[in-house]
Amino acid sequence: MGDTATQAERGATTRPELALPRPLWSLRRMALIVGLPLLVVLAVFVFSLLDRRELSTTTVAGPIDRVVVQVARGDVELVPAQPGTTDVSVESISRWRFMRPTAEVVQAERERDVVRIDAGCPRVVLVVGVCAVDFLIEVPPGVQVFVRTDDGEVVAEGLDGWARFVTSGGGVSATGLRSDEMLVESHGGAVDLDFASAPSRVDVTSDGGAVSLTVPDAEPYDVRTAGSSGELDIGIEDVGDAERVLRVRGGDVTIRPT
Repeated sequence: MGDTATQAERGATTRPELALPRPLWSLRRMALIVGLPLLVVLAVFVFSLLDRRELSTTTVAGPIDRVVVQVARGDVELVPAQPGTTDVSVESISRWRFMRPTAEVVQAERERDVVRIDAGCPRVVLVVGVCAVDFLIEVPPGVQVFVRTDDGEVVAEGLDGWARFVTSGGGVSATGLRSDEMLVESHGGAVDLDFASAPSRVDVTSDGGAVSLTVPDAEPYDVRTAGSSGELDIGIEDVGDAERVLRVRGGDVTIRPT
């Protein structure tokens, strides 16, 4: 009986779970703590090796009346051309990883006075993919400019011809403007326009940010801000029947004299 009870008790005894020795567990934990960041750094380094850049410069002989730019991803910068030239110079920087963007600068066959600049990316864009084309465009005096970008910013300096900018994923910033008429639609950022001479018509719509205009106050303006949703800071006199019209629709609106 005694022996039988002893055997039963022995059979009911639970075997202790095997545990890793404390030094071995510490080593594994240390390996995880140190190894994971190293793997992340290594992955970033490997992907950086896959990044590609390509610089291209194209010059279209003038005279040119209009420049039309349409970019899927990338920033567009517009600057005055060298004094005395009627040529349009276009510098592009293509950036990609895995998928190369398309970019072309052409002179329209039927309208020889029009330069068309187009850039796009493949429709299938990987999560780790990079695809964009940035442009630097030298614009001769008096040339009209139309720019549309789906994901990028527009920056301009010293334009003096008719201009229209449309952005879906970035803001618009322009300084030293002498354009008599400017139209801006920004659906993804703020708009900041600085005029060196008094414009006849400015029409700005911004869905995603504030609007700031700086204009010479020597001339009267008809200021129209209907549809704006933010605060209004109008630092110039609003003359309702003035020939020069500033129409602004956006968030916060600021209009100041130079």
